[in-house]
Amino acid sequence: MTEDTRPDQMRNHLSGKAKNVVQAGHLYGDVYFHEAMPHPRDLALHDLASAVQNHWHEEAAHRGLLDPAPLAVAWTKTGEPIADHASNIEGSFCGRADDLTGLARSFRNLPRRRLVVLGGGGAGKTTLAILLVLALLKDVEPREPIPVMVSIASWDPHQEHLHTWLVRRLEEEYPGIRRLGRKTLEALVSERQVIPVLDGLDEVPRIQQASVLTTLNRSLTAHDPLVLTCRTAEYTAAVHAGDVLSAAAIVRAEPVVPEAAVAYLHAGTPPFRAHQWEPVYDQIRAETGPVAEAFSSPLIISLARTIYARSASSPAELLDTGRLSTGWSVEHFLLGAAVPSSYEDFLAPATPGPNSKKVGYEPGRAVMWSTFIAHHLYWLNTRDFAWWQLKYAVPRFVFGVAGGALTTLILFPLLALGFADGNVGPDYLKASLGLTIFSAYGLSAWSVIRSRRPKSPHRILARPSRGSTSSRISLLRGLVRIVLLVTFSLWLLIASVAFMPSWVLTILLLLPTFSLSVLPWLPPKVRRFVGWPIGKLWMRITRGLWSPVADLDVTNPRKLLQSDKSVALLVFFAFPVAMAAFPALLIFIDVVIAHSDPSGSYSVSHFSFSDWVVMPGIGATIGTGFLLDSAWWNFVVARLWLWLRGRLPLRLMRFLDDGRERQVFRQSGTVYQFRHARLHDRLLHG
Repeated sequence: MTEDTRPDQMRNHLSGKAKNVVQAGHLYGDVYFHEAMPHPRDLALHDLASAVQNHWHEEAAHRGLLDPAPLAVAWTKTGEPIADHASNIEGSFCGRADDLTGLARSFRNLPRRRLVVLGGGGAGKTTLAILLVLALLKDVEPREPIPVMVSIASWDPHQEHLHTWLVRRLEEEYPGIRRLGRKTLEALVSERQVIPVLDGLDEVPRIQQASVLTTLNRSLTAHDPLVLTCRTAEYTAAVHAGDVLSAAAIVRAEPVVPEAAVAYLHAGTPPFRAHQWEPVYDQIRAETGPVAEAFSSPLIISLARTIYARSASSPAELLDTGRLSTGWSVEHFLLGAAVPSSYEDFLAPATPGPNSKKVGYEPGRAVMWSTFIAHHLYWLNTRDFAWWQLKYAVPRFVFGVAGGALTTLILFPLLALGFADGNVGPDYLKASLGLTIFSAYGLSAWSVIRSRRPKSPHRILARPSRGSTSSRISLLRGLVRIVLLVTFSLWLLIASVAFMPSWVLTILLLLPTFSLSVLPWLPPKVRRFVGWPIGKLWMRITRGLWSPVADLDVTNPRKLLQSDKSVALLVFFAFPVAMAAFPALLIFIDVVIAHSDPSGSYSVSHFSFSDWVVMPGIGATIGTGFLLDSAWWNFVVARLWLWLRGRLPLRLMRFLDDGRERQVFRQSGTVYQFRHARLHDRLLHG
């Protein structure tokens, strides 16, 4: 900082960056502070860091990791020969889960900033990854890479490059990031401004685990940071079948020391129940007996604290060596009690939001529903409960019956309006009934075939909030877009069929329903050729229907469900509106009548009421075809069927959100998971 010496030119200059500026002496004239505009990439990093921190801080609170403090699990260098050469690593990582500052410092001291976290089931690998992300974001430096945690189970190394997959996952997890532009996001990933924290290599199919490690080595450059978690046995097998993760430090969890376990249990127990734990504390400190053996696992310690903070039972029951004679039997008992004890109080705290309600579930029903979900995931060979995959738990014929019933309910009222005219003849009656029956049959077949095809939900409509102005504008803009597109298509149809015979027009009217019912049965090459126009139409309809959100808030299963529902209903209602509201329909009807009445005596002014119902009915049929193919509709049908059979609650999403509050489920992006894989396995085996 310099100062001119001439009184008439007295002024101050500041060069560089500073958080605080102090002026000593006299001030002459006005004082101005000029702040340089930050680079757009720096703004993107700041926004992404805030979104990631808010997301995982909330998730850590839901998982009970921060209240009152994380369990003191020590992480040290593993002695197994599955790491790269020490000269390539040039450093080591060690720390404790309850010391976030130490975790961040130890990771930053790694020259290559690559870390592999190993351990058995329940060792706290995911917990360490979450805490490390929060620690790195707590005091992030300018231009420092931002850690982003994602599940590696969704990556197919044979189909996508690591950077392409990361960009896609960021857009899925944080939909508001789209407003920054895809090129900006690709630049952040390619220029190593994002630290991939890849959780759960052991959840990747075993046959692909070795290729994942090999592909990671090929995708990473010398200075790319990375964090990877995996079970020890699976990682060892993958290394022996493939390669080590180059330049990565490898750590494993040490058994929880008795005093750390006692301190963690005591801090999370209400004071009036603290005395009930004293006999258990004595056995833990003595490091002998089944309880001491079981309570060396972070998962079991956390489960015990959660169970006996709510349950009316005393933790002293764990000392019954007649029933619980081994450490495994203690673990088995606590895993079995986790779900029933979570619902003993019936009412859980309401989640924040305008639709939050305190709901209660009878423990027996909650266990039955959770067990069904566990078996459903087992048959799908996954740990992730995705609501759009619930359809695989329902027989195919259910979707056919539901599709035919919906088509009939939609078209019959339109036919009734046409019959109300009183001037319709038998030919109109036969044609209308035939069209309805044919549409119901075709759409039923369409529903049956499509019910087993993979169908991801639409993520393109990111609503800022329910009822917000920007949300209404987005929906209105989407409706107008579809109406204009369909109307323009009608104009092209009119121009092409104006001089065709009436039977050709009839075929064109029946072609959409016929295509929906026959197309799935055709060979793949023929299906792609015939379905190309339909696919292009759908892409044009759905393109650009999303509205950017105000921030980079993380998406979740409920938001994704609302997004797909909005798109499906928007397209469904747009077709009949477009087919009924524009003057092009009058011209189209006039063309049809001109072919049936060569004298030309029948004009628009002589149209009957039934003539005005035909076109919306055709539009409703086409819109129904799109609706029945949506992930939201399949979820609704599957949920209703399983509710009628007593397998799941009617308000399934509310049950899952409530289970997340009770720490039975956890949320990972747009899917739900059980609190731990061992809890999932316990429900499977009873």
